[in-house]
Amino acid sequence: MMGRYLDLEAEEAYDKFKRSRGILGFTLGKATELKSFQEIQHETKAYNNSYLGIVTVALDKIVGSVGKIEDFDKNFIPRNKIVKIRWCSIYKEMVSNGNLPPIQLYKIRDEYFAYDGNHRISVAKYLNAKSTEAEVTEFFPSTDDPKDVIYWEKFYFYKQTDINEINSDQPGAYERLIRRIQNFEKNVNNFSKEQYNFKEISKIWYNTIYRPTIEILEINGINEETRKEKFGDIFLSFLDFKSYLEEGGKRFFGYCYSLIHYLNESKRNYSRNWKNSIYLDSYLIKLFLGLYKYDVERSLSSERIEKLLYIRQFFNTNISNEIKIVDKMEKYFNENNLFLSPENMILWNKNFLTPHYNLLVSEINKREISCFINNPKLIEDKGRMFLELLAYKKIFEKIYNKKLNELELVLLFILEVAIPLGKVLDEASIPKEELNNIYFLLSKRYAHYLSHNSKISFDSLYKNYDRSSKSSFQEKLKFLIYGKNADIPETLTELKELLSSTEIKQLNEIMDTYDRTSNYKTEVFLKKLREEFIEDNGIVWINKFETDLKSLSENPEVMVNFNTYLLMEFLKDSPYPYTLIDFYVDILNHCSYLGADRQYANIITLAVEYIHSFQYKL
Repeated sequence: MMGRYLDLEAEEAYDKFKRSRGILGFTLGKATELKSFQEIQHETKAYNNSYLGIVTVALDKIVGSVGKIEDFDKNFIPRNKIVKIRWCSIYKEMVSNGNLPPIQLYKIRDEYFAYDGNHRISVAKYLNAKSTEAEVTEFFPSTDDPKDVIYWEKFYFYKQTDINEINSDQPGAYERLIRRIQNFEKNVNNFSKEQYNFKEISKIWYNTIYRPTIEILEINGINEETRKEKFGDIFLSFLDFKSYLEEGGKRFFGYCYSLIHYLNESKRNYSRNWKNSIYLDSYLIKLFLGLYKYDVERSLSSERIEKLLYIRQFFNTNISNEIKIVDKMEKYFNENNLFLSPENMILWNKNFLTPHYNLLVSEINKREISCFINNPKLIEDKGRMFLELLAYKKIFEKIYNKKLNELELVLLFILEVAIPLGKVLDEASIPKEELNNIYFLLSKRYAHYLSHNSKISFDSLYKNYDRSSKSSFQEKLKFLIYGKNADIPETLTELKELLSSTEIKQLNEIMDTYDRTSNYKTEVFLKKLREEFIEDNGIVWINKFETDLKSLSENPEVMVNFNTYLLMEFLKDSPYPYTLIDFYVDILNHCSYLGADRQYANIITLAVEYIHSFQYKL
């Protein structure tokens, strides 16, 4: 009985699908016909072929047939009753178990032709399927048409890399990509003991470099629609820009810096906001950091790579912290006259790293600091916690003017950092997945202020941070980039002592407009500039300060570079936000060789000179 119902269902489906020819817009002529494989083969001289195996093919890519063009229209809707018996049989088989063998397709360029399986395609289209499994044999055009040349190049690229997702309209593009993958292979070999074949290397390159770059560009509005070119060509355009920045290899900026600068350059013509206009969210930050990690690895000497690989044997952490741990390890080796070896690495871990870390964990657990108890991943981040401890060791020894033993260091760290910061974070409503990042960020900023003997509390830091947004973590992230430090105690006291109340008011307005600095070195340099100013009238200096910043903020070339530095400093996990005032001081500091003449030089001229001499440090 069930079989009979299925028979009736199949016939009804066939009749309904056949009637839909009119619904879909039936017209006379070739517009409704399947393409003939034989005709296309003759036109393109596609006689050489290669078997590609079983692949997944989108149904809308199947545009023709090898021998059934009279039986179906271009949508694979049946045209005659001869097809009906076979069609219904296929329908019943698909509906009842769906386990049919792959169809057989011929491929020319990006179009597919049904050699065997026309009925299965027809039924699949009726059932609204999007794709099908198929055995594919590809036929290669041999005309002089540039499209055919590119097609051959893409095929050879695919055969070498197993990557079929990159499209280009430029002859020679795929050969350029092969060379990029070959360069990438050298870096992979430096950091891995495994032996990868070229196809495996290509996949790693695709996921490490190509895909993140394209995703960042696409989300920021640089895509096939806006640029009227294929993503493969957009990527190559970016590589050309990167090569231009690096002067053909004379300088090194890396993928991350170059991509940020490329985006800022691309946006300069229509973005009037002097602050960073790159769209940024947690996912994009992750992609940028992945590129930055690769850049840092590429910049390392062979000796540093060897040391880094030793570090990775002990614990996993992100690349910036790994490098810092290498620095600490090198310092220990130098102080104890040790040479690099697996044995000495174990000794360092046993005598230095592990005792400090284990003592810290033990003392935190004794005091049941809820921030750590409720978030075990915080203390489990061994690399970052170890570095935090050593950073405070230097600060505390300066403050207390004595060498601290392990226990003293740990107890002071817990008393002055872990407990107050833990209390602040306990009382705050923070997404659990962001707690680690916020803990280490606030801790790092606190260390920056503490190192300059500034009077500041974690509570003050967090209240200022929290007020930047009551609802959105992304808005808080923007605060951390742009650094609105309104509640943080002023550290420009000495500079303000040189100014009148009117000038101080103007200075505060300037800093509110251009994001007040939290970099102690910047503040010291500003004071020095004021003291060196030839005019005794402070108003002249303060007016020049304001005019210079306004000129910088209104100059497109300068702001493109500033926005690039700003975002890079954020990605580098800088302890303080990079602001336009910091950038201004960096420019003048670079041009110190001019002496007092800086007071009369055009700030844009100085900025351009600084930009052209700039070498970004990873």
